[in-house]
Amino acid sequence: MGFANGDAFKTAFFSPQSVCADPSRPGSYFIGEISSVRYYNGSDKTVSLIAGSSSAAPFGDADGAGAAARFNSVGGLLCTSDGQTLFLSDGQNGRLKSIDIKANCESKAICGAKATVMQASTDGVGLAAFMRAPRGMCFDRTAKSESIIFLSTGTGVRRFDRETSTCVRKSSCALLAACCLVLTKWSVIVDAGELTTPKLNRSLGGLTGMACSSAGYLIVSSGPRNCVYTICISSGEVTQIAGGFSFPQGLALNERDRIVYVADSEANQIRTVSLSDRLFR
Repeated sequence: MGFANGDAFKTAFFSPQSVCADPSRPGSYFIGEISSVRYYNGSDKTVSLIAGSSSAAPFGDADGAGAAARFNSVGGLLCTSDGQTLFLSDGQNGRLKSIDIKANCESKAICGAKATVMQASTDGVGLAAFMRAPRGMCFDRTAKSESIIFLSTGTGVRRFDRETSTCVRKSSCALLAACCLVLTKWSVIVDAGELTTPKLNRSLGGLTGMACSSAGYLIVSSGPRNCVYTICISSGEVTQIAGGFSFPQGLALNERDRIVYVADSEANQIRTVSLSDRLFR
């Protein structure tokens, strides 16, 4: 465990919490740790720092280019299809941030005001909104759109509109209804008042990571249960597809929806899970 870049088989991670495929470079992906974001280059099998601190000590909350940026628990990562913009959930700071990959990896907060741990989440525009411990993220892929981002937080599922910068808790769309069933923390179903027939048993425990297949499935990781599940958005069917992790957190699909990358945080490893034919495009 530690911080070391270079050869992927000699590198050292410090509690990896999230992972995100780079759509513009198949086989490459971003890795979120406690206070940094790093990049695995699938071509030369190397790891390099993209943004944040290169050591465990300097947590913080600051915009900036590359190593000047500061984070505190990068719980989720999400990259646009052109590979130019990376979004991250800065969990302990309660913010959604963006990194401009093509412009010196400039990082800036785009949603969420710095809040205390127990402060209630509230709707708002940009930095006026409050989010408690945002973690997993995904685009609304069933709508073929990258303008809407869904986030799992400590108090529920939130919907961020990139065009208007609004962040709200409730929505009537099918994807959010499904997320409300499964994105839980400490086994509490969020926004249950909006749902008439919850289809997920609470025993799944706190869910940590989230991805959305274009075929209409959510893929979620449960840290306390050390498992990865799929949830059919239309039916609510839940299926365990992998287990034996050490507190899995962030996860991501590859460009063909055939492989899930899982940040196995307490094992300090990135692991892969192959998906069945029903989840392919």
